[in-house]
Amino acid sequence: MTPSTTTPPSQVAASTTHGEQPAPNVRRGLVHSFRGWREGIRSRPHHDRAYKIAVGLIGAAIVVAGVVLLPLPGPGWVVIFVGLAVLASEFAWAKRLERFTRQQVRSWNEWLLAQRLAVRLALWTVTAIVVAAILYGMLVVMGIPSWVPSWLVPPIPGL
Repeated sequence: MTPSTTTPPSQVAASTTHGEQPAPNVRRGLVHSFRGWREGIRSRPHHDRAYKIAVGLIGAAIVVAGVVLLPLPGPGWVVIFVGLAVLASEFAWAKRLERFTRQQVRSWNEWLLAQRLAVRLALWTVTAIVVAAILYGMLVVMGIPSWVPSWLVPPIPGL
């Protein structure tokens, strides 16, 4: 990096006021330094292979964690998309899958927003019922956790 391509942090702080974003060249400098670091790894075949394996393992672990979280109330899909983004940073097949998935989510959102309020409420209700049924099924199979006070648990059939 040359001094003319990036701005020192002290000048960035002085050049921005409250609520403003840092100058665009600061972000470009960070991206440039990451790319230089990554190119340094690519220039060494063993390091490159180890880096790709690490990214693959981390991305796969995040995707698996997201799949495990799918039946639970929470951010299962978000976690899967984050894992996919990690994989897409190194693998072309994951980049294609990420683009396809983003397009499908955009299409779904556009379709959903074009529907009447009654359709959106019906979909929300069905989703809530499915989540409640999965949660109930998990409680029936696994039992109520011991850390939940007994006075808090209403008499629910099957529990």
